[in-house]
Amino acid sequence: MAYHLVTETGCVDGLTFDSLAAATGMSKSGLIYHFPSRHDLLVDLHQYAAKLWERELARVSGGKAPEDLTPAERERALVVALEREEPLAEILLNIQALSHRDYERAWDEIDERWLLNPSEDVESDDDLERLEDPFSVLGFGCITTSAGARFPKGTGRSSSRDW
Repeated sequence: MAYHLVTETGCVDGLTFDSLAAATGMSKSGLIYHFPSRHDLLVDLHQYAAKLWERELARVSGGKAPEDLTPAERERALVVALEREEPLAEILLNIQALSHRDYERAWDEIDERWLLNPSEDVESDDDLERLEDPFSVLGFGCITTSAGARFPKGTGRSSSRDW
């Protein structure tokens, strides 16, 4: 429910114990029992959102674990996953994660498994370009999401890239 409240309010700051209690029907004291501080609530929310992101990466890679994929297959999974209509909550939480190391940690664990590692995965100019693709798609996705637009069909890197 907290994840959906971030989308409804359009910001992470809109998620409070009061708003969550009202949305869930739980008492504020009940929420505080489970999450002693708003910080604890946000750490759990980031972990939840990061798990959703990793589930999407696994889905687009045919259920394979990242260690069972080649660098090119991992890049393809990242680009395809980023080209989907990304939930607003995911974008907002990714941005907000930069504000505290505890929030960032949940995303870092996924990144370590899925993102290409420049010190290990770059052997050619093509590999170097492969490192740039997810960031290009992410930037395009942020622009289209903030503008209320969607990816036009066939404009993403995955539609034109020879995998």
